[in-house]
Amino acid sequence: KLLADRGAQEDKGVADPRDVAASIHAYFIKNFGAGPVAEKRLLDLLVTCREHRDTPAVDLLGRLAHMFEPFYGMDCYALWRVLISGMGQSELDFIDCSRVEQVQWLLRHCLGFLRPGLLATLEEALQPFVDADAEGDSESTVDVLVKAVLDAWQAAAPEHVWALYRMPFTAADTDRDGAVTQKQFNVLLRCLDITHDVDQKWVDQLFPKKAPLMSFDAFIEAIKACTPPKGALARVLARLYAVSDLSIEAMAKMLHTPPVMKVDPVGASPQRSRELGSPWQPLSPKFPTKTKSMQLHPEW
Repeated sequence: KLLADRGAQEDKGVADPRDVAASIHAYFIKNFGAGPVAEKRLLDLLVTCREHRDTPAVDLLGRLAHMFEPFYGMDCYALWRVLISGMGQSELDFIDCSRVEQVQWLLRHCLGFLRPGLLATLEEALQPFVDADAEGDSESTVDVLVKAVLDAWQAAAPEHVWALYRMPFTAADTDRDGAVTQKQFNVLLRCLDITHDVDQKWVDQLFPKKAPLMSFDAFIEAIKACTPPKGALARVLARLYAVSDLSIEAMAKMLHTPPVMKVDPVGASPQRSRELGSPWQPLSPKFPTKTKSMQLHPEW
């Protein structure tokens, strides 16, 4: 119910940048008010979760909400949303399928944007359940199967996902001291196409005056925290795959070429701007941006 409520808000276009624990707290405040009633209900939930941790669905919620270790990051939540949403949209395709066949189908059709090595690793995590199903053993629930996929993702992500950030991080680190400044961090976020998923106040908190530099490990933890939910996981990984295929020289050129601002004369139409000899020109549809007056470097 708690995860479904958060997912429903996302489906309505109401973005929730908070982690799962914060959104659960907000759910209780919204439904029971900011007071002792909400606090008691929340405490009851925590106690119940601890008593029933051996239930796969409860364990999954607890790890997403960072109640139980090992914790699931927001990347795992994003993956969970892709799978659960795909299952809800494809119920008619599952009429004659077992549960493990359903999840196998979801991997192939909802996670086709993953590179083959990572996708194969996730599929291998289901093989024990496929074998048990073939032998006629009791059928596993969707929660157990999805949890197996999330565990496989978490184990494989350091090699297949997080390691791909090393090259753009190195290119942004112009001082070659193994760390980036807040300005370089913001450039990396823009390059990786996740700036609109991030609260700038949160970024400011990552760079206090006493610690103005961020190491690669801290950078990865920050990326995990802001990995966007449903719908954006494919976008972010596609961008990451494209960036990781560049040479270090091309990546450095992309990062350190500032955007070119082209501002119209005040009150002038595009046609009048050309008559006045201003540098106004429309953006190519190949490079859509939220700010129509900004043009990115061609390699972006």
